[in-house]
Amino acid sequence: MKLGKAICKVRNGGAYEAHRSRFEALGLTFDRWNEPQYPFALVRQALESFYGRYGHYEVPQTYVVAADDAAYAVPVRGMKLGQIVQDIIHDERYAEHRGELEAMGVPLTARKELMVDRI
Repeated sequence: MKLGKAICKVRNGGAYEAHRSRFEALGLTFDRWNEPQYPFALVRQALESFYGRYGHYEVPQTYVVAADDAAYAVPVRGMKLGQIVQDIIHDERYAEHRGELEAMGVPLTARKELMVDRI
């Protein structure tokens, strides 16, 4: 089992919930996992750069801005942009900016398939 998935289940009160206190004793935090890592202005900038390169905002969930990609500003290099978009779709982060993203044309409906063929 992947550690990230197991931790997610603990956070959501599913499997391993009985062991939550043991995880907390190890220093794992559950309350702050949802806080954005990047200011929204940087996420918007990364999305605009993605659009400039690919001509759409359908960011595959696995898309990560390459650390050496000159098409992106230095502060967003390494950003897991695809995961951030998924978090936005599922109202886990940046919920207060959904209207702005929709106005930009960012598709914010759940997608079953990855958009790998689009890039």
